[in-house]
Amino acid sequence: MRQFIHHPVNIPIDVRVLCHHAEGGMSQSVGLGVGGLTFMTEQEISPSTLVQVTISYLQPDFITEAKVVWCRKCQHGSELWIECLNAEDAFQLRMFEQICHIENYRLEAGRKEGRILTAEEAASEWIAKYSAGFPNPGTEPLH
Repeated sequence: MRQFIHHPVNIPIDVRVLCHHAEGGMSQSVGLGVGGLTFMTEQEISPSTLVQVTISYLQPDFITEAKVVWCRKCQHGSELWIECLNAEDAFQLRMFEQICHIENYRLEAGRKEGRILTAEEAASEWIAKYSAGFPNPGTEPLH
């Protein structure tokens, strides 16, 4: 089973094409139980393209090289699915995305419910509600 983390829509992500149609060793990816990341982008990028992904939401920035698994045209751009090229980056991506989801949860609690949560309170609530289903809280695992 291959699972992808759904990146929160309201957290910016930057994607830069490194080279098209990776071949050989460069095209191998590491899943660690999580295949990679999916997110919306204005770009349409062909499968097997190598990209640099930068998430500048927290400091330091998370930067990794990845391979595009597939890209699907949508109403407001494209949904891009990527896989990290090495195990360390795949693990760091999973940890970074958990932080993004917790921060998104904290902001949504304030916006939708009027609750002001500290980062620790948001983390505690998010972990209790969603950690068992992560990387895809509230969704079925992708195959």
